[in-house]
Amino acid sequence: MSIQDLSKEKSTTVSKPSVPALAEPLRYKNSGNRLFEMKNFAAALACYKRGLEELPRDYDRSGSGEEVAGVEVALRSNVALSLLKLANGGSVESADKKMHCCIECEQECTRALAIDPSNTKVLFRRAQAYELHARLTGGRKKQELMSMAQSDLKRCQELLQEQLDRQKWSNPPEKERKATISQMYETTNLLKKISQNSKVSGGSKPGDSEKSVPPSERQSTQQKVQKSIVDPCTTANGIVMNGYHSRPSPSHQREVILQLLARKKNNGLESHHDEVQIFRPLVNEAFFLLNMNWWEQWCRHVDFFKFYTQGDGTSCNNGRDDDSGMVDAGYVAEVDHYNKRMLALLPPGATIPPYIEKDRKEKIGVGEKDEKRRGSLSSSSSDSSNGDSVRGNGDANYSPGVIDNSSLLIEDKSRWGYDFSGESDDRHGTHHQPLLRRHLVRGYHFEIIPREAYAALRTWYGEAFPQICRRALDPSKRPWANIDNYGPSVWLLLYPEYWDIINKSEPFEAERHRLPGKVSRCGACRSPNGRFICKRCSSIRYCNKNCQMSHWQYHKSACQLLNKRREEKLSSGEDLRGLDDAGLIPDDSLWGRVGLNNLGNTCFMSSALQCMSHVLPLTRYFLSNKFERDINLNNILGTGGKVARAYGALLRDIWMGAHQHRSLSPNTLKRAIELFAPRFSGVSQQDSAEFLAYLLDALHEDLNRIRNPPYVEMPGVEKGKKLSICGAEAWDAMSLRNSSFIFDNFYGLYKSTCVCPQCEEVSVTFETFNHITLEIPRQLSIDVVVVLVKACDESPCLPIRYCLQVHPNGVMKDLKAKLSQLSGVHLSKLTLCNVHNHFINKIFNDNEFVSVVATRGIVFAYETAPHDDPTQVHVVASHNFPNGNDDTRFGIPFLMSFDASLTCATISNIIWERVKPFLKVGRTRLPENFTLENVLDIRVVGANGKAIINRDDLEPLSVAPTGKNTFIEILGDECKSSFIFLLLEWSSLTVDNADLSRINYNNFESVTDHSTFSLFQQNNGTKAVTLDECFTSFTQPERLDDDNMWYCTHCKEHVRAMKTVCLWRLPNILVVHLKRFEYRNSFNREKIGVLVDFPLEGLDLGKHAASESPDFVVDVTPAVYDLFGVTNHYGRMGFGHYTAYARRWDESGVEDTWIEFDDENVSPLDTPSNVVSAAAYVLFYKKRDII
Repeated sequence: MSIQDLSKEKSTTVSKPSVPALAEPLRYKNSGNRLFEMKNFAAALACYKRGLEELPRDYDRSGSGEEVAGVEVALRSNVALSLLKLANGGSVESADKKMHCCIECEQECTRALAIDPSNTKVLFRRAQAYELHARLTGGRKKQELMSMAQSDLKRCQELLQEQLDRQKWSNPPEKERKATISQMYETTNLLKKISQNSKVSGGSKPGDSEKSVPPSERQSTQQKVQKSIVDPCTTANGIVMNGYHSRPSPSHQREVILQLLARKKNNGLESHHDEVQIFRPLVNEAFFLLNMNWWEQWCRHVDFFKFYTQGDGTSCNNGRDDDSGMVDAGYVAEVDHYNKRMLALLPPGATIPPYIEKDRKEKIGVGEKDEKRRGSLSSSSSDSSNGDSVRGNGDANYSPGVIDNSSLLIEDKSRWGYDFSGESDDRHGTHHQPLLRRHLVRGYHFEIIPREAYAALRTWYGEAFPQICRRALDPSKRPWANIDNYGPSVWLLLYPEYWDIINKSEPFEAERHRLPGKVSRCGACRSPNGRFICKRCSSIRYCNKNCQMSHWQYHKSACQLLNKRREEKLSSGEDLRGLDDAGLIPDDSLWGRVGLNNLGNTCFMSSALQCMSHVLPLTRYFLSNKFERDINLNNILGTGGKVARAYGALLRDIWMGAHQHRSLSPNTLKRAIELFAPRFSGVSQQDSAEFLAYLLDALHEDLNRIRNPPYVEMPGVEKGKKLSICGAEAWDAMSLRNSSFIFDNFYGLYKSTCVCPQCEEVSVTFETFNHITLEIPRQLSIDVVVVLVKACDESPCLPIRYCLQVHPNGVMKDLKAKLSQLSGVHLSKLTLCNVHNHFINKIFNDNEFVSVVATRGIVFAYETAPHDDPTQVHVVASHNFPNGNDDTRFGIPFLMSFDASLTCATISNIIWERVKPFLKVGRTRLPENFTLENVLDIRVVGANGKAIINRDDLEPLSVAPTGKNTFIEILGDECKSSFIFLLLEWSSLTVDNADLSRINYNNFESVTDHSTFSLFQQNNGTKAVTLDECFTSFTQPERLDDDNMWYCTHCKEHVRAMKTVCLWRLPNILVVHLKRFEYRNSFNREKIGVLVDFPLEGLDLGKHAASESPDFVVDVTPAVYDLFGVTNHYGRMGFGHYTAYARRWDESGVEDTWIEFDDENVSPLDTPSNVVSAAAYVLFYKKRDII
């Protein structure tokens, strides 16, 4: 924030002034402040002037008149600020009007200083007006205005220095001290700028002054100018702001730091046989973090790195570029070598600052331009020497000021609801180390330097915040599996506190005991910040007034009743400690345990909302009404706050009104969503994951803090640039248009890499996501159920049911080999068939694909003789029960091989022995002496199942159990192949003169299960995959198809590139969508019922998150997540039912109890392991954190 914004007066605003005549001036002042914040400077100026007109005239400046004087100074100061805003890019465009604004601003500041001569803000604004006025004029008048501006600024510096000296002893609030330091910094910067312009140019053209001054005097003049520049953090006398040490010149600072870094490097060098020196920090050595902006500004200030060009774009090589504009490659290599030597003095992994990289590109780019472009650059370079070049004569070489690392620290330490403020620390006698923000990147957010160099910088510049120190570690003494991935070069952890918590043997025990002592939870948001008690009932606490207002409608009746009881006890003189609030203050066990009524196939919405309501930070954000200040009513991508307000009302009913109802109807939220997303209207079934994606987008847009999003061009990923820096730049670019609570907690970053198959051009881009859709990986093998019917010549047995795993591209011969290995039946004796309607209608060929066959159902295998054996006859037999004119087939058909010379009687007896195990009377098998006469009639049929008529008696041809003829003799010409089809017709069973009516069909389908099939049944008929395998499949390279080709900028055409998507930045709340529904076309839609085994605790995504292997600093945090919500889907695509599992969590840890939400029904889950099922559809994970 600039000093102009800080100086806008607000402290004098009071609701009820002691002087009644100030009511109107203050009202106009407040109105002007609001208009000023809306950037309506002209209207604000009118309000401030009207406030001056309402001030009382000829008041006494002593006594009560001091308050009137203060209001007058504030109004005149704000008038001056508004005039400056109008003159600097406001609605004023002409030079004359700008000059008029400057003159009026000077007059208002002079009047204000007549009342309060020591007002530093007014002095600074008058100096700004003088400086702007000087730029609009020329000649002697310009020099006079510059001199007057310098006088005001020096006086302002003296006053600010006095304030800083007083603050050293008075110990003021940190905010006040920072404001003073910032004002000193702005004042000194403006003084330096004015000093440069007035003494270097002297009001004349630069060329004229250089021609009029001899070379010997010109150098001394430049030295005087350099000495006259006032350091931003020093007084006019050159003393450091903290008053302890004088600061050396920039060149001296550079030499001192170089000596310290070189000495430190020499102490840690190791010599190798190839004479390459490697920097090895010592174990336990301290290193300190510096804000990257501060470090870059200091490097500019002292010329730590060498530039390739001057400020005007010309080279710094003393004219070594030839007239054609070609780049001197030798000079560029010389500067490269020098900068690399400077870089080698820093700890390993340091990078060249961006401003040097930009300068190098400009240098090389000049040589690559054509002659016309070079001419235009050279002609315009003299006019833009004070512009925005990398090393211009403007603000580039300013001193960096006080070391300020505040941007590296977590601003809101109570992010999860607990207050880790200094007050709490003092109360418990502990001191918390400043916590760093996550996702800090070295070379973009910070740089590290050794202790000695930091001590020197701190002595010269001072520090505004506590220092941030990290010590080098010995990886061998910290056997962490996660750290081993980075190799032996890892020495320094940026986030040691995160790694310590994650790698404990019992991580949840560490989380459950983080809260110091007993805490009082807020009655609204349930955070342990309940510092304020309800004055009416004294039975409930709140974080702040917003929480109390949000909870009042649910607490009102109980509060009034408790207050009545309290007054009764007070009137009777009883002790208030015995006040009974049982049943009036809701129990913690009821919080969030409310069902949602089904409004007509709205289970998809209810399940998603129940899981979303258990996102603790988001729920507290809504329950405390903090979301109201972020609602964006003008966002065309949002809903005008309708969805956000409806969602907040629903959360309050669920969490605050849990003691009032067991279920409620989400009508308001459904209507709000239907209004902007009509696809969710009506009573048709919808997809829960699709609804959740829309809800997150709608809440983000409704709560987007960016009111006027700028146009942002995403930065490209340059070759040779660290990907971590590119990712940070991409995230910051996206944050310019997106800033909401949803964005902060649910959004992450993908890294997408495309490789051209023709020229191998590589393109890397970064994209945001708020949920991850994982395809369930295609199985490496398919499960095929096979029923084997053995010959069993000696002792009849039941068929055996197997479950065999075969490669999807395997053939039937592979299936035979698997079955032969398990059953012991020779491969040549196995015949695989397809059974349809209890009839063998196909014998599979060995070369048919298993994937095609498996879709038809169960495969039947029979132990038979080889089909090409001419001495064998193969009999296909199926069971039939006559039912009037219709036949009813049942049971497992048979395929048997017989010697062609066998008689009908022999074959009949063999068939009878084969079917006897299926015949039962109740639970008792048939007696051994029971025969097939009058029970079974064996008929000969064709391949189509129709009976074959005997030519002699025109009756259906049958196999008589007493016949002595062979099959060949009976069939004659009908036996054209080695296969004979028989139909086993069963009649009613009669045992011991008891008519059992019909045969029990189920007995003829009895099988014995093999262990492979039993295991298949335990997995619910599917083969389980792990969530880790899903993430591995997600990050695998894939070839783009013709509909999604990528445009190669090198080949200038669309190609089927190889694309790889990796997780780069992981969110605090991770939503994982398992893609169970496949929609190939209108006739081919299916649900994937594969069991995905996911962990309830400790999901480690570190191995799936792409990152660079650091040379020295590990700037990543552990990516360990714990499950707290699951959305389940039962049924098939388009039809089914959704339920949800969820459990609560807070600062004390994650609860062990899971709750099942089935619309309005809410019940605890008996076995937590039941959470993992084949119905799991959407998973909700939270990052394991220390706060």
